Amino acid sequence: MLIIRLVLIVSALLVVVYPVWGLIYPTSYLPELVEVYPHAEGASVDQVKKAALILWLSNIILSLSLFLLALFIKKPQNYKLAKLSAIALIGYPIMLTIVEVLSSSVLYSHLDKAPVAVEFSAIKGFYIIFGLALIGVYKSQRELNKPIQ
Repeated sequence: MLIIRLVLIVSALLVVVYPVWGLIYPTSYLPELVEVYPHAEGASVDQVKKAALILWLSNIILSLSLFLLALFIKKPQNYKLAKLSAIALIGYPIMLTIVEVLSSSVLYSHLDKAPVAVEFSAIKGFYIIFGLALIGVYKSQRELNKPIQ
């Protein structure tokens, strides 16, 4: 279980630190953004920094979910950790969608007619399904360990 917890904690740290790259080295982060936002080519350094800061918000939620899951594995009797992790995981795609719209508007602000799209993908759905599964685990474990009356 230690290895699983370490993988979750390291992943949480990497996820939360990743957008900082855009704040420190915005010119090298721009090609990364262009993969997701194709019209961001030609965005200024300030636009890239703002987008990285906005993207950081969704990464914080995903990181929080991973960290809480690692804590739950360490303290399985604390079911609220699993519940909070699940809530964060379910909220992540919602926040990510909001963040994508905001960051695209920042990155495309140098264009006259900037396209803005709201996208829901199977990957976003997976986070919601996994969060719901985690709530199922939380509830079943809580019920299993209730004292019999």
